[in-house]
Amino acid sequence: DGKAPSPTSSTSAASKTTKKGRRRAAAAAHHEAEAAERALRDHANPTADEAFDRIDVDGSGALDEKELAAALSLAAMSDDLLLAQGGEEGGGIGGGLPDRTLPGVRRTQEALSGLASQLVRLYDANGDGVVDREEYQSMVEDMAALRRAQKLKNRREKERLEEM
Repeated sequence: DGKAPSPTSSTSAASKTTKKGRRRAAAAAHHEAEAAERALRDHANPTADEAFDRIDVDGSGALDEKELAAALSLAAMSDDLLLAQGGEEGGGIGGGLPDRTLPGVRRTQEALSGLASQLVRLYDANGDGVVDREEYQSMVEDMAALRRAQKLKNRREKERLEEM
């Protein structure tokens, strides 16, 4: 036939190739964004084993009251920051950090130490005075169930108030 391809047919083919390339690039970017989001989420929400390893400062393979109190203190500070930013972790009140006067901090630390002591007594199934990895896993599961129940209660209360 010897005819040269028409300009419209080559433009159309180039357009299809460009569209395909853009779709592939968009899909790849989307995949990379999802992977980055998963990595951030996994870092922000470590598994129970990862959290255990972070809390077990002395590397003994068990959590004592002092290590649990330190972890509770860090968690409380994290919730305080979320509250200050208007987050929901501590109840969604917002409006600033709690009073950090020295007596207030001392009372908070005493309360967290008392809570850590109670947690050890509650979850130390084998009676060795510390919380091992398996006992910690049980604690994490119970706390997750409590958190889900509290969120459900809060959601129902919010819906009830909105209906008024």
